[in-house]
Amino acid sequence: MKNRYKKVLALALAAALCMGTACPALAAETESTPKEEVVYASLDGSGAVEAVYVVNIFDLAEAGTITDYGDYSALRNMTGTEDIVCEGDTVTIQAEAGKLYYEGTLENAQLPWIFEIHYYLNGTEYAAEDLAGQSGDLEIDLSIRENTACAGDFFQGYALQISLTLDTALCAGITAEGATVANVGGDKQLTYTVLPGSEKDFTITASVTDFTMDGIDINGVPLSLDVEVDDEALMEQITDLMEAIEALDDGAAELDEGAAALETSVETELASGTASLTAGASALESGTGALQSGAEEISGGAAALTDGASALEAGLETLNQGVAQLQAGLEALDGQSQALTNGSAQVTAALAALQSALAGVSASSDTIETLTATAQTMQASLDALAEQNTEAARQIGSLLGSVSGLGDTTTAAINAALSGLGISMTVSDGVALDYPFGEQ
Repeated sequence: MKNRYKKVLALALAAALCMGTACPALAAETESTPKEEVVYASLDGSGAVEAVYVVNIFDLAEAGTITDYGDYSALRNMTGTEDIVCEGDTVTIQAEAGKLYYEGTLENAQLPWIFEIHYYLNGTEYAAEDLAGQSGDLEIDLSIRENTACAGDFFQGYALQISLTLDTALCAGITAEGATVANVGGDKQLTYTVLPGSEKDFTITASVTDFTMDGIDINGVPLSLDVEVDDEALMEQITDLMEAIEALDDGAAELDEGAAALETSVETELASGTASLTAGASALESGTGALQSGAEEISGGAAALTDGASALEAGLETLNQGVAQLQAGLEALDGQSQALTNGSAQVTAALAALQSALAGVSASSDTIETLTATAQTMQASLDALAEQNTEAARQIGSLLGSVSGLGDTTTAAINAALSGLGISMTVSDGVALDYPFGEQ
């Protein structure tokens, strides 16, 4: 499996590199010697810097001495056999006419970007070298952040182009949001572009079998857009923009005036509204108190009404019982009325006979004694009859007392009931009896 492993990441920066206190610089012995340089960085699978190299390129019109500068730990002539002499940060080369390439390994170099790369297979993180020959669901996360420890404006001035290639025979269902995807034979080439001054995160997923992958290439280049500009049209747009800015400035002044007026209005009207709100709240509080008091009075009245209804119900029950007693008494009285009537008739007849007898009799003393005895007997009979009348009157009075104060309607009903029973007596308000046969 190890022999199938390919280096996962390589970085090539086609630009100048931030290198701490020392950096390569153009310094030929004459101004006629132009120079180009390309900085290469080798990163490990996680994105950490392993080494940084600078390839310096000179094009000499004639043989001569080249003097260059850089903080190098090692130097290599890439085009000839000329000796390269390094003293401190000064590099000297005796070169022939034509192209000259030499490479220097930098000490303590800092890249303008920090790269972090993580690999996950079936949700478990792996080191890059451990992915070779693996199968499953692959996820690659790439993070790009600014390296604030690097001096200069490289992060703000350089764009990044990131590309990687996946073999479609080993990778299926490839997703790479934000990438430009191109088919190159049997491979999928994924390319990301990061603008100057931007920090980005990218995620690539695929279902892999016996996985291998070439390294990831990252190129940093100055951003240059080849765009033709119509000067006249541009000036017209600039003029429109300036007029719009003036209008915006005028609008801002009006907005400021409106804001001041609004502030004044808010201060006055809000204060007035607050006072009204306070007064309304006070009135609401008073009304709430009155409402509470009225509710309590209603509650008390309801309780009194309930008590009165209970008392009325009890009084009606008592009245009902009294009427029942009166009815029973009247029925009893009706049972005795015939006897009273007969007794009164007998007394009247006896008195009439006595009067008739006395009218034609010249009584002797014996006869007078007899009459006297008879009169005494009759008097005893009258006394007994009077006692019966008195007892009847007492019973009627007792019955009528239980319904006293009921008014004319009740007395009229009682008189009607007495008449219906054949009793010749009446009652009036205050329950007074009127006897047809004399005083009680």
